[in-house]
Amino acid sequence: MRGLRIDEKRKYKRLDIKGDVLLNTDRGGGFLSKASLDDISFSGFRIHAERCFKVDEYVKFELITKFSETPLNGTGKIRHVKRALLGSYLAGAQFMDTNPDWRRNLIERALRARSKAHSGREKFVKKLRLAAKIAPLIILFSLIAMTIINAIASSMSEKSEYDRRLRDATIYYLYHPN
Repeated sequence: MRGLRIDEKRKYKRLDIKGDVLLNTDRGGGFLSKASLDDISFSGFRIHAERCFKVDEYVKFELITKFSETPLNGTGKIRHVKRALLGSYLAGAQFMDTNPDWRRNLIERALRARSKAHSGREKFVKKLRLAAKIAPLIILFSLIAMTIINAIASSMSEKSEYDRRLRDATIYYLYHPN
């Protein structure tokens, strides 16, 4: 059974944060490439790139997201590379020389933004559930009100018919005493 279990190597959970990453390697006199940020954790990040990186290759990076006013700069070490669709690559990099406070601030901002979005979604779902509970009651009360109104209208119609016949009979007996 032990062979079927996959051991998780990560110390920290990943957080889905989208953004751009500019990478520079020392290979070939320095190469600048742009990649898409897929996720981040306190210890590293995963990118989707058009270029293949080598495992254990050091890269200088500039990480740009909507959660940070300034890019997160530092050095990373490529830990794994996997071929993706259409000739692109997924790569994971470990933070090597990156300010831990900047990483923590970026992750905290992203978590706060996610929490706000989640609480907004929860409020919407609660309102929707309440509306789903109230809707049958509104329909029931509407049907009861329509039934009562129809009954009153019918009663009024019958009463006006009775009043009309009574009036006709009175007029008839006034003009025809016998």
